[in-house]
Amino acid sequence: METVKKETCKDKVEPALQDIIQDWTEAQKYYDIDEEKRYTPEDDSLSSHDDFFDYVNNYGLCFDYVSPNTFEDQNVGYFRYQVCYGGPTQEFRIFTDYNKNIDRIEFWYLDWFDGSKVITDDEIIEDVISQFLELSQIEPSEEDHE
Repeated sequence: METVKKETCKDKVEPALQDIIQDWTEAQKYYDIDEEKRYTPEDDSLSSHDDFFDYVNNYGLCFDYVSPNTFEDQNVGYFRYQVCYGGPTQEFRIFTDYNKNIDRIEFWYLDWFDGSKVITDDEIIEDVISQFLELSQIEPSEEDHE
């Protein structure tokens, strides 16, 4: 009998990130077309939003700030764009300075006692996250970043 290796979060994190990049790239192309010239997309969720930012704003669950020491061994605060939750969880963790300049963006794939991350510098991800940061009312303090 052949043993089937169970995929871990490490196996799934990069494909999950690439799926998001593909979705957002397709959406951005769609919304870059003049409204009267747009095609009928295969993904009907594209046509149900006003613009690209509205699409990505509704793509995820929330954009929030995780204060330092919220979790064990987490002494630095970070912004979080949560894509989905509940097993598996997919989220971007955005580490910034106290002026909200991006230091790095981590994409996490978490599933019941397993988790893995990749660091992304993809342009579309950085552009979307920068928009969220710009609109965020949250102002982390210098102490959050020590």
